[in-house]
Amino acid sequence: MSQTHLKPSASWEESRMNNILAPPSPNLARKLLATVPYRERLTACRLMEPVGVLQDSIRSLREAYLYLLPDARTLPAVHLPSLAEWVGEVLGDVELEEELQRIFCEAKSYVEACIHSCEQIEARILQARAVVGGVI
Repeated sequence: MSQTHLKPSASWEESRMNNILAPPSPNLARKLLATVPYRERLTACRLMEPVGVLQDSIRSLREAYLYLLPDARTLPAVHLPSLAEWVGEVLGDVELEEELQRIFCEAKSYVEACIHSCEQIEARILQARAVVGGVI
């Protein structure tokens, strides 16, 4: 993952100052940066013209970030409540799960929810990297 993509956006920082998550524990940080076993992956799709729907899976928080990253050529097709649940149950990050649920509930559109979820996941990845010293 390119380091240039992992910089919190100024607009997110300004609009979400009250919703900054506490840094994860070292154990949780390592889990957030790891790839989950095959059976624990989250099914997702990508809508791509002219091809149509491409099924895929998300195996890490990093992949969730990349999947939700805005791209003019495609639209991620991820059930956002399931993504939040996956983050809490599989990755063990209940705090991020609750924040993603809040984003989904408050967003005015699916695209807005994807953008803000992506930004929150990006911030969490940066926190996890800081906790483990950028090792993983």
